[in-house]
Amino acid sequence: MSERGWSTGAQQPYRLVVAANRGPVSFHDDPEGKPVVTRGAGGLVTVLTDMLRKHPGLWVATAQSPEETRLAETGKPVEVTLAGDKYRVRYVAPTPEVFDKYYNIVANPMLWFIQHYLWDLGRHPDIGVSEVDAWHTGYVPVNRMFAEAILDEIGTAPTGSPGAGSAARGSGRSARRAGRDGTAGGGPSAGQPVVLLHDYHLYMVAPQVRSRAPGVFLQQFVHIPWAQSDYWRVLPREIREAVFSGLLANDIVAFHTAHYVDNFLRGCVDVLDACVDHRRGIVKLGEREVWVRAYPVSIDPATLREPAEDSRVLAEERELLARRREYLVVRVDRLDLSKNIIRGFLAFDRFLDKHPEFRERITFLALLQPSREDVEEYV
Repeated sequence: MSERGWSTGAQQPYRLVVAANRGPVSFHDDPEGKPVVTRGAGGLVTVLTDMLRKHPGLWVATAQSPEETRLAETGKPVEVTLAGDKYRVRYVAPTPEVFDKYYNIVANPMLWFIQHYLWDLGRHPDIGVSEVDAWHTGYVPVNRMFAEAILDEIGTAPTGSPGAGSAARGSGRSARRAGRDGTAGGGPSAGQPVVLLHDYHLYMVAPQVRSRAPGVFLQQFVHIPWAQSDYWRVLPREIREAVFSGLLANDIVAFHTAHYVDNFLRGCVDVLDACVDHRRGIVKLGEREVWVRAYPVSIDPATLREPAEDSRVLAEERELLARRREYLVVRVDRLDLSKNIIRGFLAFDRFLDKHPEFRERITFLALLQPSREDVEEYV
């Protein structure tokens, strides 16, 4: 253990690496300067914590606080136990200027708005020199930092090692039998390094890892919608082609719905003129086959059931029921344009116009969390 209450273990070749913009835990100092560790924000932590309980591995993330930046400077993973769960985390720490370009220009709003159809295409986006510069000097360098950290953990695999492409070739009948649920064939081999990349912040990590560790098994899960290919054409050709090509450096590309899978497969044809087997959900790149799959992710019922039965929660529930009106409508959201918050208020207003008999019988509560206040479009 370090003097700050957690340990920075010696490096070792973990066989499983998870990479995402944010980590599973947050390291920061309290007002008195004492080290504090809290659970990371966001649903991704909930989804992946259960997996890491069964298959321990390393989580690579960007430093979000001065304490995490200090941990990144060690170049080693930090080990921490929180609420009974053990985490190994390694941070990368871009400079504030580079992080701003990566996160506040390219990831948000550029990619987020495209993938949620939020741009007013008659006027936006106006992608000029500064946006292209942010791609080259912000987004790509941060992705390179992720790739370097991953490669440092897994080591470089020899060219002959079994990647998913070779696994698919080596078990052709199994791969051909597999449906679009991806339940057969194409998986990692025993002892093969497995890297699980997450979301739209990291589209350029896979090709950089693949080029130096051909034997690694790479999967990237995109947790937001995938827009139709015509919408991607608002981006300069070099960027949109890099996004699609970057994802195709993975062995499996995963989305939440079959609709997003279809959009991605059609985009591979329209943007890259790639060879696509739509029925099998496969993109063919020379001898490699990239699987594109829908893997819906549910909530973890246990994480809700336990606090719901807590005496303090039950007491608050009784108090709420005692003073509520006959009907109660509650929405809980981040303050994000993709959440259709304004339309929600308008819909409630129109409901009351059509059904005035509910005016004194219903309460509408909107619990909204400020988000991305460094991004101009959110202010």
